[in-house]
Amino acid sequence: MANNEDADDDQSSNLYENNVKKEKVCAHCNKKVIDVVTCSKCKEIFHRSCLSQAANKKSSTCVHVIDVMEQIRAKEDETLRTENNLLKLKVKYLEEILFEVKSKNEVLMQNNSLLIEKVRGYELKKGDQNNHKKSENTNMNNSTDIKHRIGNKTQGQQVRNKEDTEIQECQKTMNTELSTHTDVNVHRKWSEILGSNLEINQNKQTVAEKETENGKNVHLEKNKDENWQLVNKNKRTYKNTRKIICTGSNKIVNPKIVGVQKRKWVYVGKISGKATTEHDITHFMNQSEDIGDVHVKKLETKGNNSAFSVGVIGEEAYNKVCSNEFWPEGIIVREFNFRNFFQQVNRKKSNT
Repeated sequence: MANNEDADDDQSSNLYENNVKKEKVCAHCNKKVIDVVTCSKCKEIFHRSCLSQAANKKSSTCVHVIDVMEQIRAKEDETLRTENNLLKLKVKYLEEILFEVKSKNEVLMQNNSLLIEKVRGYELKKGDQNNHKKSENTNMNNSTDIKHRIGNKTQGQQVRNKEDTEIQECQKTMNTELSTHTDVNVHRKWSEILGSNLEINQNKQTVAEKETENGKNVHLEKNKDENWQLVNKNKRTYKNTRKIICTGSNKIVNPKIVGVQKRKWVYVGKISGKATTEHDITHFMNQSEDIGDVHVKKLETKGNNSAFSVGVIGEEAYNKVCSNEFWPEGIIVREFNFRNFFQQVNRKKSNT
């Protein structure tokens, strides 16, 4: 009996040892485990390091149990990596474009500065040329050449220069030589010189006389080539400096002293036939609209049409007269030109 009990004790101890050994072997590395960690899904025993190599310690998931969420996260991480790489490539491409644009902008700025310098140089050169021209004009005006000012019934003095004095001295010597020498060749030579000088003076006088007939103010000058040229001088226009001191504003009615009412005048033309009179125009205007006081004058025309100058008082009457609906079809209305009218009157007086 004692032997049987000992055998049972040995068997139970072996089973315990086998269970302990079995429980303390890592399912990942097949080594003994002191600090046991059990997987929550497969219920296997692992070292902590073996379990942490493939899973999270908090959830205690082993390496051979694949989590679906981990796959999704892995895919998301992969997509994020690819997107990040694409963004890096785009940023790099944009940086290259920006660098290229900056370099082109610098070139444009340099070209702009060069253009500004050229424009300034051109303006300075142009200003120097204008100043040079002004100085030349003042020198020509202040020169001591012979100037004949013709017009306004005045003639300027003749200023003698060195060339004129030399010509006169030559003429004096010529006269003395003609009186002393009887050589025919010398006589002919001096006569040719005198003839050329006389022709030049006659040409100058004829040009000046023509300009006086036209009523211009001219003078003769020598240019750089020692040739005479005709220079026209514009007449000065004088402005009337007499200003209006005051304008009456007293509204007391006095039939003998009344100010002139200001009228606006228009030209009415293209009226068919010559038989239309001033009374017809006045009657038509007052019959169509209440125009008020109207002055009508018939103008002379070359064709078979009639034309009139019409003067009305006030802006309202002027607007009515200048509207398209006021006049029959075909008649034209425009502002009256007093200059042409007075020129026509002056021509008529000169012909009579």
